[in-house]
Formats: sequence, C-alpha cells, structure tokens
Amino acid sequence: YTVDDVVEGLKNGTLQLFEEPEGIIITQVMQLRDRRLLVFIMAGQNFKFWKEKMLKRLVDFAKEQECICIEAFCRPGLARILKEDNWNLHQVLMQLPIQKEG
Repeated sequence: YTVDDVVEGLKNGTLQLFEEPEGIIITQVMQLRDRRLLVFIMAGQNFKFWKEKMLKRLVDFAKEQECICIEAFCRPGLARILKEDNWNLHQVLMQLPIQKEG
C-alpha cells in the first residue's frame, strides 16, 4: 500500500481513522467467512498510555460492525503489550475476540 492508497481508503470509507493525542490507528473491516476488524496501521508513541482508551474504541467499533474479532499483524514488542489485554498470539497475528452482548 502507498500513502495515496491509505488516503483514498480514508476518503472512500474503506479505511477508518482512530486518533489519540499521541498516536493513530487505521483500520479496515474485512469480510471473509465472517467480519473482522483489521488494524491496518498503527503509529505513535507512548502506546502504553493510550492503549486502554483506544482498545475500548476499537472494540466498540468492532461490535457496531458485527465483527467476531480484531486482528493486528505486529512486531513482537507490541504483541507482548497486547497480550496484557487478552489478545491471543497466532503466529505474528494478534487477535482480540469480540464478545457478543446479551
């Protein structure tokens, strides 16, 4: 993907932007056999300080989109941080299952 691809995806709604003061996450809802929210790009600093708020926003959005999980391909350091919040390691893919309400 190029910067232009990301900008176009944000403009046409195929990508979503979540912002915090020290970072951003860009997501994409994927329709495979089921719906999944893919963390497409994550950038910023001091993730430990904004991750809880951001993860709540992502989970709420994933529920609205009827996704079964959130997925993120990431480096091992991020995998260690996400495991603290019940993400599961699947090779280099982190997954957070979305619990259905009710």
